Amino acid sequence: MSKIKRVIAGLGVAAGFGVAILPVAAFADDDPETTPETSGETVITANVNDVISLRLVSSGSAGDKTLICSSSANPTCSGQEQLASTTILPSQDDKTSMYTEAFVSTNSLGGYSLSLSDSDTTNALTVSATGDTIAAINSEPVGGTNPGWAIAIDDDVQGWVSAWYQVPISSATALTLKTHTPSPAAVTIDSRTKVTYGVAASSSQPTGIYTDTVVYTATAL
Repeated sequence: MSKIKRVIAGLGVAAGFGVAILPVAAFADDDPETTPETSGETVITANVNDVISLRLVSSGSAGDKTLICSSSANPTCSGQEQLASTTILPSQDDKTSMYTEAFVSTNSLGGYSLSLSDSDTTNALTVSATGDTIAAINSEPVGGTNPGWAIAIDDDVQGWVSAWYQVPISSATALTLKTHTPSPAAVTIDSRTKVTYGVAASSSQPTGIYTDTVVYTATAL
């Protein structure tokens, strides 16, 4: 073998060792603990507001009225039903045929309160043309002996409530018909309260169409 050929062969061996050793030496000093890293958090929040609806159906109404409102605070829904009517003679009364059924739905876990008041500062049934009245009273209306008009409350939970109540005027404290707290706490769907209107005429009650308007208010708790 010539001298030149031996030199070339020696270089070839040295180059081969270099290729084998270099990668090991290059990665031997790489410390994973020194690799830069950072992280952060994002909180996902969905705020579901209170929603409450009030649906009223009355004995003389052709349909019902549904009111829906929502707020991050305690929402209030109120409304007037179309019609509840009866026909009586002097000394007569009617304590069964006129009524309103109030249905309340709410997602408030605290439940709701349902109240009633007059739409204005006069709570008597009044004939607009003549000014004749049937007074609002705080007792059972009886034809001839206890003329006037009042309300009684019935609901799915408590059953018939025998007491009769006077409807307060708009500027006074509303009459609480029902306070509903679901147990365990849950969404309330179509919780029912029935209000019956009783009316009694005196023996000398003038003829006429006597009317008044009441307002139901449902408030989430």
